[in-house]
Amino acid sequence: MRRPAFLLLLFALAVPFGSAVAVEVASSSTTESRRSTFFADQVDVQAWQLDDEEAARYARLMRGIRGSFSKPNISPLEVLGIHARSAAERRRYAERLVKLLYEDTERVMAFEREVQAAWKRLYGDVPIIDTAKLPPDQRPWSLDDLAGKRLAAFVSTACAACERGMPRLLTIAQDERIEGMDFYVVDTDKDEDIRAWARRHRIPPEQVKAKRITLNRGKALFARLGGRTVPAIFARDGDDFEPVPALSATMEARK
Repeated sequence: MRRPAFLLLLFALAVPFGSAVAVEVASSSTTESRRSTFFADQVDVQAWQLDDEEAARYARLMRGIRGSFSKPNISPLEVLGIHARSAAERRRYAERLVKLLYEDTERVMAFEREVQAAWKRLYGDVPIIDTAKLPPDQRPWSLDDLAGKRLAAFVSTACAACERGMPRLLTIAQDERIEGMDFYVVDTDKDEDIRAWARRHRIPPEQVKAKRITLNRGKALFARLGGRTVPAIFARDGDDFEPVPALSATMEARK
């Protein structure tokens, strides 16, 4: 536990100057020791293949802004890579992390194959999850459920989930099973902002001209529908809008 600054000052004033220097060095050494202890309690050094210098630097970084800004389970290699002191060091940590991720994926997949084989041996063709028995709102979502309908997607120009979900929404918009997709931008009434948003996501102009995709102001309509958060997907029949929570949830999950 770090001593408050005013206590260190009082202590320094109470001893000769030379002793104060020795105390400061000892205090620094003690702090580094505590940081190492903190690290040892939190992370398996051998599992992450870290040397002593890397371990101490990781502990020091986690006691600073990185420990406040990042989730507690951020890996040591990510911390060291984010705070790399050169491009070469950043690349080295990235490659070490990818190597460990690859090895762990291989282990997970190997065990998953064994689980599938064990299920087959013990229970034959009985499905692991019978989706037909799930409540409607928990069943896997399928575009077949919306065949022949037109979709309305309410989005924002400043929404992380909307940004990440746009590639999938555009793929759905071009699927022949649906009639098309109407995008409603809820955070601006300026047509130029909406056109800029469309260009950023490379919405095909020819599909807009063909009305396969439409671009619309959506603030008023979204409020009338009782909308609160975006992205929100609806199936529309003329002026009737029916929420598609399963599809909206898949977009939310990408935040």
